Amino acid sequence: MEGTDLILGGPARFGMGFGLPSATVPMRNPNTIYWGGYGGSLIIIDMDARTTVAYAMNKMAPTTTGDMRAFGLMMAMG
Repeated sequence: MEGTDLILGGPARFGMGFGLPSATVPMRNPNTIYWGGYGGSLIIIDMDARTTVAYAMNKMAPTTTGDMRAFGLMMAMG
């Protein structure tokens, strides 16, 4: 599904239960799926690199779908 997320009010691209790479959420490889949780937690599964990153923080951020701390870690992995 690709279009406007009716709950969050912004553009989104979803597969079967996960977010997919898009212009608003670019990923390094096209075969990558992800999802964020309340407070900033995030999981990213890169099937091309055979890598999974899960991030859970000690201090929750005021966000519902991940935050820049988690995305920064993913981009730093190379």
